[in-house]
Amino acid sequence: CPLRQFPLSKHCGRRSGGKCRWDKIYILRPKGKFTDGNDRFMIRSSLEVREKMFESLIESVKKCYDWSKVTILDGSYIENFELIVRDVKAVLESGEF
Repeated sequence: CPLRQFPLSKHCGRRSGGKCRWDKIYILRPKGKFTDGNDRFMIRSSLEVREKMFESLIESVKKCYDWSKVTILDGSYIENFELIVRDVKAVLESGEF
């Protein structure tokens, strides 16, 4: 699995005494155009290139993690924010955290 070099549970485990559980993994879909303010690395900034990198990430996540816990955020800022707030409230209300 190409993502095993970035073990999520390793980082979480140190902070939580080894008790780490991933309820959700959020991935932002690329959209829009970057503004070139002469302070960004723009070689990979086209939407086409970012979409290819996104698809590669998705394939790796599907191979390495429980896909049912993945949510792709592709709405507006406020839509994405409200979705995450609902998810966090559901986890907190369940009492299983």
